[in-house]
Amino acid sequence: MTNPDWDNPETFSIVVQGSLIRSNLIETANHCVHWRRLFPHTPIILAISVTDIVTGTPRENGVLDDLALVAAHQHNGKLRNALFFLRQACTAVTLADPALSLPLFKKDSKAGNNINFQIAAARAGLALVSSIYVLRVRADLIFADRSFLAHYEADRALPRGHASVLEERVMISWLYTLNPYALERLPLHYSDWFHLGLTRDVTRLWDIPPMPLADATYYRVHDYASGSSSAEKLFLVRLAVEQYLLYPTFKSAFPDLHLDYHNDLRSRDLCMDILIDNFIPCDLLRAGCVFEKYSHEFHNRNKRTQCITAETWRALCHARGENYRTITLNSVKEPLATPPNKQVVRDEFWERYDALQLSLRDATLKDGEIVANGPNGTLIYGPYVTLPGGHYIAHVDCALITGPGAVTLRITASSGQNLLAERTIEIPAGTGSRTLSIPFAVSSPEQNNIEIVLSIQRIETLRINYVDFRNDHFPRQEATLPSFLQRKFTGVKSKFFR
Repeated sequence: MTNPDWDNPETFSIVVQGSLIRSNLIETANHCVHWRRLFPHTPIILAISVTDIVTGTPRENGVLDDLALVAAHQHNGKLRNALFFLRQACTAVTLADPALSLPLFKKDSKAGNNINFQIAAARAGLALVSSIYVLRVRADLIFADRSFLAHYEADRALPRGHASVLEERVMISWLYTLNPYALERLPLHYSDWFHLGLTRDVTRLWDIPPMPLADATYYRVHDYASGSSSAEKLFLVRLAVEQYLLYPTFKSAFPDLHLDYHNDLRSRDLCMDILIDNFIPCDLLRAGCVFEKYSHEFHNRNKRTQCITAETWRALCHARGENYRTITLNSVKEPLATPPNKQVVRDEFWERYDALQLSLRDATLKDGEIVANGPNGTLIYGPYVTLPGGHYIAHVDCALITGPGAVTLRITASSGQNLLAERTIEIPAGTGSRTLSIPFAVSSPEQNNIEIVLSIQRIETLRINYVDFRNDHFPRQEATLPSFLQRKFTGVKSKFFR
């Protein structure tokens, strides 16, 4: 298979899609300028789903002429500069047809369901593409360099099988390409962050009608399937956004494809065949992906089981028709790839744990946050991870905390049998956001079932976003005090154990 000439404007185009509002105009301009520097001759189309910051005169093909700031912001120098560079970088700017936002798609989500904005913007942008290949990408995501093209070229020529529907494979993100045998068993849930492939194929994927309100509110009036997991019971939509996007294309090719609701498992193996033959999960680190909103997920080891990584996908390609459950759950031992020609960071560890990865006791999950049930009690424990020897620090991101009172953090190992660290933090009167931290050390070569336990005393309000563990490159002296000194300073509020 001959590789495309990516610098030929008749071969390759880029569609950048998303909202354009006051808060993201500068970021969007920076990203479009970045794409232009990577691809000096490539058509770059900005497809705006909705805007409150710019106006223009639409042509018949939807392209906006005379792009300008709305009157309220015309005297803002930073925004004027951003719009200037945006116009310089983009070949065309188009405003999508009107679309309706839908209600929350998950119980633990804070954002509305914007699939109809996505569909309208993608269709508007792709309608202006005349090249053979296209990258359709979110406006808040970029690749640092052109190495993602080599990733695509290396994998698109792998043998394909009976489930081939698209003319060629399309590259997508491995993150949120869900493993239907893991935590969230959602077949055909393949990431929509970006699509790189033949324009005909990418356009076909987005040739779908808006999601109706009945689908968006399905589980408000229907029961969940018997055996649904707690994670699957968070969904309110009949099909997740990613499933809704892909289902029409592949249902037309496979009439026996069953996906009547989000965790309908009747066609799970067929959906894996569809993934093998039609998509390429991209190794985001190797490809140099920069996506600030989800950067914490790139190093999350749990996601490597919950999603289909590039390594797992290649294993599936070479084991078509075998036990997909075993392959997807056992093919996650390879280390995270390091981008070519980039320095390897040795022994670097950083993982974030959201509400679904933690256990709750005297707390409730609400709108994606862990909310204390009362002023006293033990709120969270978990996530029971294995860590190699070294110094670490745990953070608890509190969206809201109201004192006065106290929070006690404990780090334990071996399912609570070994106490590694304990810290009591006095919270003054008042309300606000705060990050609580506790350093700890693992003295053995490897320690299993490490958890953080958070308890509160007299705390009126506490809402927690997430917990993370990361390397502590500048450990505090207390963590290395000899045992006789630890005994001497027992009155200190923070204690560290080795």
